[in-house]
Amino acid sequence: HFHGCALARGQTYRAVVYVQDSGDPESNGAFHILDIPVPTVSSVEDPLLKEYVDLDVQNGADHKYHVRPVNAMGVGPASPESSSTHAASPPGAPGLPIVAFRTLTSLNIQWSPPSPLGKQIERYRLFMSSPDDGGVYTEVYSGPDTSFTKASLVTGMAYHFRVSAVNSIGEGPPSSIRESAACLAPSVPADFRVKTRDEFHIRVEWDAPVTDGGCPVYGYVVYLGGELMTVQNHTDFLISSKTHQGFMRAESYTFQVGVENAVSFCPFCTKTEPMSVVAAESPVKIETLEVSSTSASGVVLAWAHIPTSLQGGAPLL
Repeated sequence: HFHGCALARGQTYRAVVYVQDSGDPESNGAFHILDIPVPTVSSVEDPLLKEYVDLDVQNGADHKYHVRPVNAMGVGPASPESSSTHAASPPGAPGLPIVAFRTLTSLNIQWSPPSPLGKQIERYRLFMSSPDDGGVYTEVYSGPDTSFTKASLVTGMAYHFRVSAVNSIGEGPPSSIRESAACLAPSVPADFRVKTRDEFHIRVEWDAPVTDGGCPVYGYVVYLGGELMTVQNHTDFLISSKTHQGFMRAESYTFQVGVENAVSFCPFCTKTEPMSVVAAESPVKIETLEVSSTSASGVVLAWAHIPTSLQGGAPLL
């Protein structure tokens, strides 16, 4: 036993003990090392419940309480009434901000109100971060409205926005983050045209948009028959009997091209008008033309029939 050693509960102490056989004083003893843990004081639960959690409150209502003691003889007198307590929490998170409209140097940000959770929302706080801010958000608006136009932005730069709501209890969690750039949708691809075609292929091409809207063009989206075929950076597109299974001569194919940038994404991007092209070409030249007869009323011409293989892929009219 150890007494008067001021041992600390919850700690472990190491003791070195020398042990010798008491029946043989001439024998050699041995040293033993013991690790002795000092237990902590176990907690004792108070059998009298002195607190209570009310989970049946009415959201947004004021509540007052009093307590009565009870024993085997009956119910005792009520305690003094508690102060009035309002069942409320900070608001929830507003909806994901959206960009309602934009210019080259401004963005109008809007959001949907969250649940007030028992107290009327007093104001919203809108925060913004730019690539130059290192991920730090700065408050750009504080007020009761659910929209705000942030001006004096740099054209083409991407910004991040988030919003939180505040009531008399406190500030709620922030919304999800909306990323958007200060620019507009580009104009349609220019001069959409057929570059080459015959009965075995069709190649269409176009020029870059006259304006990119202030943000670089990400790429061109090519549709064939209303279905997305590819997203590419070059300004021409080929279909042929080698590249597209089921390609058929003399068939009509409808092409459309969209253009994407930071704020314009297909299928809602800016597109050209659909253009239908037949997989065929003009027939070959008639090499021999003869005058077979003439008269006062007219001239009869004759020429050799063009074989089907030389008719350009479409039947002669």
